Amino acid sequence: MNKNVFLFLIYGILILVLGVFPTNVPKEFFDISIFFVRGDYFLHAFLFFPWMLLNPKQFHSVGTWFLLGLFVAITIEGVQFFIPYRMFLWSDLLANCIGVIVGLLIFLILKRIHIKRKKKRVYLFK
Repeated sequence: MNKNVFLFLIYGILILVLGVFPTNVPKEFFDISIFFVRGDYFLHAFLFFPWMLLNPKQFHSVGTWFLLGLFVAITIEGVQFFIPYRMFLWSDLLANCIGVIVGLLIFLILKRIHIKRKKKRVYLFK
């Protein structure tokens, strides 16, 4: 199995487990604020930003993979509406989507850097 596919599978399982199964997070965790934003929103965004970087084997175009990431982010939060021990929050949904968007921006920046470096290479033998 390819390393990228394996990493993506582990990442997908992590998202599924954290999004569906109960978590025993202490109430104090939700009192943490960073720049007047609740800390768990950063955790939601942090969980979803690797999505764009873990496109296994580049199976999809960047646009398709981005839309699929938004779909997964929305679905994971939407499923929580139907699970009695979980709670659907619009702010969590927004944080999930922001994570995918940040991942897209990081992906595009890294891609641009890679293209510039590739153009500057000097080859001794052709």
